[in-house]
Amino acid sequence: MAGIARAFVAGEPSQIAALPPPPSAPSPPAGATTGGAPPQGKPLTPEDWANLVETFGPVGKWLGEQWRWKVEKDAEENKRAAEHSFRVILSLMGFLAGIIAVMSVLTYYGRVSGDALLFLVGTVSGVTLVMIQRYLFESEPDDSSSLL
Repeated sequence: MAGIARAFVAGEPSQIAALPPPPSAPSPPAGATTGGAPPQGKPLTPEDWANLVETFGPVGKWLGEQWRWKVEKDAEENKRAAEHSFRVILSLMGFLAGIIAVMSVLTYYGRVSGDALLFLVGTVSGVTLVMIQRYLFESEPDDSSSLL
């Protein structure tokens, strides 16, 4: 065994190729070919094709029904998700509009400065644009422009 290892390390292919197969390797049955093209059978007749269609037709119909059910389910789920997102955006917009309305009234009566109202309107506009962008485009933000 040590001579085989030395032959392998030394790179002598003649001694490596002469190694017998390991005892656990099964030998091929007598008359079997070890390579080449697969054996050819008789060609299928029209009756054979009709039998195949009869046999696998119900499986194809079942697969089609499963696919159709999944597509319909996904479409319904997407519709519900879109309706929910619309309700969330609508309620947040109403809340922000209420805050701006209260600040506008306070600015009118002189309790809050116009600069504070302007700052609030700018901030709310930015938040609104970012929220709508997230729901409309659903893309990951580019991390290359971050300051961190």
